[in-house]
Amino acid sequence: MIKSNSATNCLKDISERFGSSALILRNIEADGQEIFFIAHEKTAEEFPIKRGSDAPIFKGSKPANSDFRDKVEEIERLKKALKTLPDSLNVQDEIVNNESPMQSKVYNIASAGPTNSKKQTLIEKDFHNLLEETPISKHLKNLLSGYLDKPSSKNELISQVELGLINDLPDTKEIRLESQVHVLTGGHGTGKTSIALKIASQIRRANENNVGIISVGVNVQENEAKLKMLSESIDVPSFFVKDLNEMAKLLHLEQNNNIYIIDLELDSAAQAIPLIREIYSDAQFHLVSPSDASLPAFWASCELDKWDSIILTRLELPLVPWAAIEALSKFKIPLSIGSIGSEIASGLVKVTKGNISRKLVDFMDAHISDLTGKHSERKSMKVSALH
Repeated sequence: MIKSNSATNCLKDISERFGSSALILRNIEADGQEIFFIAHEKTAEEFPIKRGSDAPIFKGSKPANSDFRDKVEEIERLKKALKTLPDSLNVQDEIVNNESPMQSKVYNIASAGPTNSKKQTLIEKDFHNLLEETPISKHLKNLLSGYLDKPSSKNELISQVELGLINDLPDTKEIRLESQVHVLTGGHGTGKTSIALKIASQIRRANENNVGIISVGVNVQENEAKLKMLSESIDVPSFFVKDLNEMAKLLHLEQNNNIYIIDLELDSAAQAIPLIREIYSDAQFHLVSPSDASLPAFWASCELDKWDSIILTRLELPLVPWAAIEALSKFKIPLSIGSIGSEIASGLVKVTKGNISRKLVDFMDAHISDLTGKHSERKSMKVSALH
C-alpha cells in the first residue's frame, strides 16, 4: 500500500522503489490522500520503510505493536477498502481490455501520470516537464496540474489551465478612495513608494480631499530628499517618521477630509498595522509586490496580515507573475491595481485574473510543443491589455 497527497507522487514512489515489477491493483482516495494497492516481485525488506516525514528510516525491521495503537480507525477503514480488491492478482488484462469499473484510470508508471493514449501522454509529459523546469512552488505545480482533464491536444491543455485559473482565483477588488487611510507595505525595492505617489496623485486630481504621504521606518531618511521632490511635483505633502509613536501622533491630528497614504517598511508592518487599525477601523491594507518576486521571501509577507489586495509592480516585464498566482490561489489575496513603470506619469492600471492567466497562457504556448513539434500561433499579451 502506497499513500501520498497526489496520484503523481504515488506513481513516482512506486517507480523509484519497485520499478517495472510493480502491478497496480487498485487506487482509492481517502481523507484527502491517494492510496495505491500494488503487487510486486521484490520483497519489502529491500526498500526503506518511512514512518512519517521526520522519522528515522528502517530497512526491513519489524515495527513494534505500540506504533499501531493510535491507528485503529485508519486500519479499519483500509480493511473495508481491501475487501473491494479482486480475488485474483491477475487483473491487468481485465482492467485494460474490459475497462472494469474497479479502476477508472489506467496508469503508466514510467510517465508517472494517468494516460489513455500515447498522444495524451506526450502532451501532458511536455507540460509536467515544463513545470519541473520552472522555479515555482510545489503548490503552484500541483494547482496547475490539477486543472488538466485528459487534454487531447496542446490547445485543449492550455484552455483547461486558463479556464481553471479563471474559475479558481478571486476577483479583482476595488480600492475604496473614500477610505481615509491606505497602507502600502512590501520588501525593499518593491516599488511601494512609487505606488504611494501615483495613488496620491490620482486622489489629489479626482477628489477635493487633502492627501498626504507618511513614510514610516528606520531607513526612510535614505530616500527622504527624493520623495520630497517627487511629492512636491504633484502638490502632495510628505512626512517622515522613524517610529510608531510619531506615526500615531500624525494620524490623531488628521482632519475629517484628510486622506493618508502610508508607505510602511515591511519590518515595521507587524507592529504598525494593529495600531493603525485601532485608530482607523476602515483603513485598507495592501501588499505591494513586483511581478518577478522571489516566492520564498514572498510567502512570509503574504502570511503577515489579512491583506485587502495585492498591488503588482513591474507589469511591463514579459514574465509570468508567479507571485500573483501564488497570492491569489494559496492565500486568497485579491488583485486590485498595478504599475507598468516607476515614473509617476505612467499611472496605474487595473489588474484582473484574466490578465494574469493570459501571461501564463503565453508562457505555456511558447514552451509546450504540439505533437508535430510546432507551436500554435497565438499573439503575445501586450501591456495595453492591462488597462
